[in-house]
Amino acid sequence: MCKLFTVLVIAAAGCSTEITTGDGQRSGSSAGGVNGTTVLGDLCTADGHQVRSWHYLSPSLEEADVIVWAPDRFELPNEEVQDWFENWLLQSDTPRQLIFIGRGYDAAITYWQTVQPNGSATQKAEVARRLSEARSQFNSELSSSPAEDHWGNWFRWNGQAVPSKISTLSGPWAKNIDASKTRIERSAQLVPGKPADRVLLRGNGQPLVSQVMYRRQPLSRVTIIDNGSFLLNVPLVNHEHRKLAGRLIE
Repeated sequence: MCKLFTVLVIAAAGCSTEITTGDGQRSGSSAGGVNGTTVLGDLCTADGHQVRSWHYLSPSLEEADVIVWAPDRFELPNEEVQDWFENWLLQSDTPRQLIFIGRGYDAAITYWQTVQPNGSATQKAEVARRLSEARSQFNSELSSSPAEDHWGNWFRWNGQAVPSKISTLSGPWAKNIDASKTRIERSAQLVPGKPADRVLLRGNGQPLVSQVMYRRQPLSRVTIIDNGSFLLNVPLVNHEHRKLAGRLIE
């Protein structure tokens, strides 16, 4: 059994509607937010892993075997953060794994789209307004993010990817997954900075989950997940998404 610690990089969560966004959060008042990681953490715990949540990098994290990082911002981490992870991967005699979940998705949009068909005409109008607000805020934040950004040679951010719905899945993780029942999206793209050692899941032919081996420490690796559209709280209501989350936990 490994110790699976979840690192969260948190800024103030927006609460302009009756739902809580809670980007990347697993603990605190926004833990149950649509963009939170509470469900993913619970699935890890149910699988026998010890899970802890942090809002910042700390010496206490140095003993973790796996760090799942779900930032609440589009920009990639700075060099100081990269140095911390380089040291964390290097200073261990046992394999370690950093799992980075990209920010190019907002579950608030999915939530309002899901509830929109229900309710009275007045309620539908209000949901439509909130859906429009969520889309506008997300698009504004996305457009102000870097068009392209690199984090060392591990991965790069492409903020100008064409928004798309994922209709086909391929790769090892796609086995026994019904792509027609998933609701995976891409509004930007997080891709390996160099050819990946393994692509575990592709969506529409493009990498969704990739792994880069950390050459300076055999068997340690960095797993790059394009975005949280199948791992955050609201998406994990979907059974096919839960199957994909299970493969990440495995």
